[in-house]
Amino acid sequence: MKPLPRKQPGQMLLWLCVALLALAGCEQISVSDREQVANIETIRALTPSPTSSPLPSATPTITPTLTPTAGPSATPTLTPLPPTPTPDPALSGFSFCTQAAGGQSGRFSARLSAVTASGFPAYDRIVFTFEPAPDSPPIHALARCLNESDFLALSGEPVAPGSTTLQLDLADWIVDDALRTTALTQTLTFSETRAVRGVAMRYDTAAANGASLLMSLDEPTVFRLSINERPAQLIVDVARNSPLVAASDTLATVAGGGMASLDTPLYFLFDGDIWRTTVAARSPDDALSPVANGAERLTESPETETALAMSADGATLAFCRADSAADPAEANLAVPSRLWLMKADGSDARPVQQEGVNCADPTFSPDGSSVAFSVDETGVTPPQRSLWVVTVAEGLPQRVVGGDEWSSFAPQWIEGDNLVYSALAQDGRSTLFLVSDGVIADIGAALALADDGSVRYRSFGRPLAAPDGSGLAVEAFRADSTGVDLLILDADGSLVETIGAPLTARPVPQVTATTAASATRTARATATVSSTATLTVTIGTATPAATPTLTPIPTTTPQAATSGVAPYWSRPLTWSADGQLFYLTTNCASSLVQDYQLYRWAGPRRSDLVATGQTTAALGSATAVGDGLAYVISAQALPGERGAQNADLRSPAEIWYWNVSSGVRGELLTAARGVAALTR
Repeated sequence: MKPLPRKQPGQMLLWLCVALLALAGCEQISVSDREQVANIETIRALTPSPTSSPLPSATPTITPTLTPTAGPSATPTLTPLPPTPTPDPALSGFSFCTQAAGGQSGRFSARLSAVTASGFPAYDRIVFTFEPAPDSPPIHALARCLNESDFLALSGEPVAPGSTTLQLDLADWIVDDALRTTALTQTLTFSETRAVRGVAMRYDTAAANGASLLMSLDEPTVFRLSINERPAQLIVDVARNSPLVAASDTLATVAGGGMASLDTPLYFLFDGDIWRTTVAARSPDDALSPVANGAERLTESPETETALAMSADGATLAFCRADSAADPAEANLAVPSRLWLMKADGSDARPVQQEGVNCADPTFSPDGSSVAFSVDETGVTPPQRSLWVVTVAEGLPQRVVGGDEWSSFAPQWIEGDNLVYSALAQDGRSTLFLVSDGVIADIGAALALADDGSVRYRSFGRPLAAPDGSGLAVEAFRADSTGVDLLILDADGSLVETIGAPLTARPVPQVTATTAASATRTARATATVSSTATLTVTIGTATPAATPTLTPIPTTTPQAATSGVAPYWSRPLTWSADGQLFYLTTNCASSLVQDYQLYRWAGPRRSDLVATGQTTAALGSATAVGDGLAYVISAQALPGERGAQNADLRSPAEIWYWNVSSGVRGELLTAARGVAALTR
């Protein structure tokens, strides 16, 4: 074979120049464009790939199911905390939290004169420019995200702007000629923005003040609200890629093979009846068996069971049964009902003689010999509830609290056969009472006051006692700000620990923009608006509004009771048999996404962080089982800020079990409607 001739150095240089010229002719990219492409690729690399939603799907009837898995791990390990994603610097200050801008400085008069839409690689920016009236206070607003069902429920409108709505509430915007001449009377649409699809305005023509700006989004995503005083502008930045993916919700993510194993049955309310399910250890071969969970209906009557409790020895159930087929989602209505007792296998169900209109809140004494419950004695609004105790053997109830100015409810047993309970007066006062040896003491009064005599808490939630009655946990609603602290108390009502920082003000996170600055970006927005009034809609190469100076917004909650940043809401879930308390904290106020942390409390300043996550679902009732936690996940929460026990019983639900020691976490069963009162 004839060898190929060697090229001379001059020829090689000539060929190289020709090749470079050819490449340059194929694609010419400016330096600024190359930088933008690099930024976009960086953001894509830092953004998790979207996966299917973790929310449960509705089924026509309750169907015990198992999550398909490839089998248990050879060596299960506990990995409760998901890896922390690398934050994108461009999204500093973005969150799902409800956010305020401009403070609260009174009613203002202004005309919305311009809407500017522009795009950055990481987020879209919408700027609302106002013309304030002379001597008017500054504009201010509150921004929150709502899902479609919540928007419809809260607004009363027939159609939501989108699957997710970012709502800017300007509650102090005066409804005057300046507002009425605002041109944004129909939806303003953006054809090329990736996150924000359109903007609309709503206000009540008969109201003195109040208006809302509605931004339609395709999915829940983080945002940032800021304000510029001169010119008067509200600036909304919306991330183009949502950080919320299926794996964000740790409690709804299978782990350790997902082969949950229980050695004790679980009891719960579903569709007005009492059900029981038991999951035993099993092999991968029966992972898809429809009867592996052993779901069994214990009651099947035309009436509705509205409350449920199990004795500590697992032998007896106490429940309230309504005289009519009331909707379980409306179980708090004052329909006639009475207390029943039944063996754990569903046999020997018998009613208890009862005074008054209806019963609620049954709870067994630690030794299982007695049941305390509350009774509405009048059936009028507001209810006037009293507390009764009945022995399981005799079945003759005796009233122990009632006949005064307080409506008493949610009794819990503590040491010495004593009771602690919540009470509410008709004038709105709320407290906790302790009944000890027949003497009633107001333990809430001392807890509500700070050391300097100021009011620390305005009301209290429902107490939750340890199984042996040695202590209790209760939510305390802050008086100086929004949110809830968790109080751990001894059996005598003395304070052991506060989860949260009750004396620290917690205003809604705010962002301000004080100076105008230029920024290089690629124009992304085009817009159309149907209106004859004058409205400036800036598109194309519009100059961005002021670059905000950000007030830091917390994105994580450090160790409870030792952090300088308090959670928005702290909620007790359940006590384990050995006296440890599982509790949930919610990072910030949000009406769409709950940014949660699950802790296990083992004593003063001994809270272990078990899991963190984000979810659009709602965590319902929970109960400790062995070395783990069984809990209900409802697909939908009731409208409002996330954090409280606010699962919507009309939505599909799932029961999960997590063996915290082994790390195995999996779904036990699914239900077409809400599951409540989970107990063991």
